[in-house]
Amino acid sequence: MNNKQVSIVAIGAGNRTNKYLEYVKQHPDKAKLVGVVELNEIRRNKIAEKFCLEPSACFTDYHDFFRFSNAHTTYYM
Repeated sequence: MNNKQVSIVAIGAGNRTNKYLEYVKQHPDKAKLVGVVELNEIRRNKIAEKFCLEPSACFTDYHDFFRFSNAHTTYYM
């Protein structure tokens, strides 16, 4: 079994994503949120604060995320 921690980027920060992120918060050994893409500033900032994300890991547009990220090593939800 693979016990490697996976890196996740949340594309969208609505109710469903927040439910999935509960798992990430409860299992930091299995998954780590490394970025968020969300147009709504309040939602984006709430996720960023909850997961201690740097501003450089927060995007308003997924095009910008894919342009500036290390996308080949990350899972998206």
